[in-house]
Amino acid sequence: MNYYLIKELVKTEFKLKYYGSILGFFWSLLKPFLMLGILYFVFTYFLKTGIDKYALFLLLGITLWNYFLDTSYDSINSITSKKELLTKTKLSPSTLVITSAIHNAISLLLNLIVFFIIFFLGGNTLGFSALYFIFLLGILFLITTSISVVIIQLHVRFTDFKHIWDVITQMGFWVTPIVYGISHVSLEFQRWFLLNPFARIIIDSRRVILDGTLPDIKQILITIALTLIICIIAYYINKKNKQKIADLL
Repeated sequence: MNYYLIKELVKTEFKLKYYGSILGFFWSLLKPFLMLGILYFVFTYFLKTGIDKYALFLLLGITLWNYFLDTSYDSINSITSKKELLTKTKLSPSTLVITSAIHNAISLLLNLIVFFIIFFLGGNTLGFSALYFIFLLGILFLITTSISVVIIQLHVRFTDFKHIWDVITQMGFWVTPIVYGISHVSLEFQRWFLLNPFARIIIDSRRVILDGTLPDIKQILITIALTLIICIIAYYINKKNKQKIADLL
């Protein structure tokens, strides 16, 4: 893997993403707060959740989910916009996905800095369990990158896949406990919800940051197992089809 190339692509993508924008990078900070404002109002005053520290609860979930969303769409767009680069060079499509994952990770970290500023200004403190959040961010990166590698394969094969992905991500938002907690899900369905790796990441992130407790070892091992399965599937799909992407473009 050409790390220098990835570094240069990340810098270029980061500049291009906000080129010509009045607020520039601040749009990436504004986006989760606009979503927070709307959802907080609805779920606080109309559909009361009764969740403690709901603003922080909601902002953390939105921030983590948006990382996956932005990376997946940027990966799709990169495959289309860099068609000539892929067809005329030996550049691997997965390199473009990794580039999207890294430059969105920069935005994610800056958004998390804002989150923690608000967190501490509210008089909250972090416990030792918060160190597990670093591990969860690594898991989020791996799963997001792996899924994005798979969806670019589908994008080049089906011209309307981007529209299908719009529907899938809308469904994904509501079946992931972002605006509600896992306790709001019926016990008989919770085990199915927890097969969703993003649900596990968001639930555990809230647990270690907002509640100051660690998930039990069994849940940690399940999260690791799900991550490995997703990564292995993505690896073999990419290995088998990476040349076909250039041919199909």
